[in-house]
Amino acid sequence: MGSSITYPCMPPSFVNRSEELSRIQRAYESDSAEFIVILGRRRIGKSALVRESIPDENTVYYQATRDTDAVQISDFIQEAQAVYSGIERIREDWEALLGYLGDQNATVIIDEWPFLVEADSSVPTKFQRVWDTELEETEMTLVVVGSAISIMTNKITEQDAPLYNRDTVRLDLAPLSLGDAAPYYPAPADDPIGILESWSIFGGTPFYLQLISPDESLATNVNRHIISQHGRLHGEPETILQTESVRKPERYMSILRALADGRRETSEIADYAGFDDSRGVWRYAERLKQLRVIEEDQPVTEETSSPKRYRIQEPLFRFWFRFLYGKNPQHITTDDPFTEQIRPDFSAYVGRVFEDVCRDALPVLFPKASFSRIGGWWDSEGELDVVGLDHTGRIVGGESKFTASPMHPGHLDDVETRTKRIEWTPPNESEVTRQYCLFSRSGFTDALEETAQTRDDVHLFSVADVVTALRDS
Repeated sequence: MGSSITYPCMPPSFVNRSEELSRIQRAYESDSAEFIVILGRRRIGKSALVRESIPDENTVYYQATRDTDAVQISDFIQEAQAVYSGIERIREDWEALLGYLGDQNATVIIDEWPFLVEADSSVPTKFQRVWDTELEETEMTLVVVGSAISIMTNKITEQDAPLYNRDTVRLDLAPLSLGDAAPYYPAPADDPIGILESWSIFGGTPFYLQLISPDESLATNVNRHIISQHGRLHGEPETILQTESVRKPERYMSILRALADGRRETSEIADYAGFDDSRGVWRYAERLKQLRVIEEDQPVTEETSSPKRYRIQEPLFRFWFRFLYGKNPQHITTDDPFTEQIRPDFSAYVGRVFEDVCRDALPVLFPKASFSRIGGWWDSEGELDVVGLDHTGRIVGGESKFTASPMHPGHLDDVETRTKRIEWTPPNESEVTRQYCLFSRSGFTDALEETAQTRDDVHLFSVADVVTALRDS
């Protein structure tokens, strides 16, 4: 019997957020004006982080709502009045209100700031004007938080945005790593495959982790929270896209479905989704990139590639579009649909996730290396799942297999052949050397293990090696 994991008391929203908390708190203590911008996808823990950071009872914290500009300003005044009673005599205008609070050197937090922009498109310009003319010379701390990434980037962080370069602290919150998320999964510490399978569905988004019941099985959690029509995550991907108010959502959904089905090049996606050509795919794919839903993929040796490849970043999106989107809920006729209808094809799905996890683990598995780039690689004759380029001139090429069969010497031959085809010049133009690694769910044949024992350029890693490396790093 394996030992059970000890579950942490700390909510996942605060796991590995100490650096972010420290940066916010240093800004609060500053003697100069500070403009803090916190952005990230929904459910990532932004509101929990900023509430945890509140320095004292004299902070104005306003949770914006989807109301008219007049209602928002009225609600804001009501919140601020509890701390600064004089604000009730100030003109009901964002510039006047913030100017008054700047004179008080106040700390003001506006959560879901994009709601203000939706109600009044001139809000970014008003904030810019009052910051430039008044607030910048005070000791005020202004914090804006937003889940609508397109608004946060278009109005604050992009070069032509009204508030570009005004922020003094910018935090773009990402999901937790596998190592940080693992303790919340319904898998004990000595079950690396269970941890990997959980990661392939729930990923590292704090809200998703909070829903998990760790004392119940993965199947129970998936059935309850994702597959059930009453589950909190049943329509999560659609909700995320609705938050961003995307036009023609059906096109985004078709692109994501194509990616989940293994069509990664723009031409393949265009054929699948019915676009006239790949240029149409690019426009929508770039928006999905901005929303942190997908990412561009290219051979690790290239800055850009043609044709472009994409992949879904968020595990829950991958799972949902692969197994649930477009399926009639009435076809779910069992009490355990995950086990009976998804589990038969699940290993192939996890295999793609395993490739990404192996890439993430590479710096830990090769601690003496100093990788300048890590990713995949391909040419017209084949591809490699894992490639690391070490600035000393070493290329590490690898392949991962999440199958029921052990890897054998033929797999090593393929990795060697493909790795030798990689054309790359190290930064210092030193001599190129090559290392080969294989990652396997089901181990390795005796012949392959014997080969690895006699060669110092061949490395074999199990799922346990990979998961342990990420968990302990």
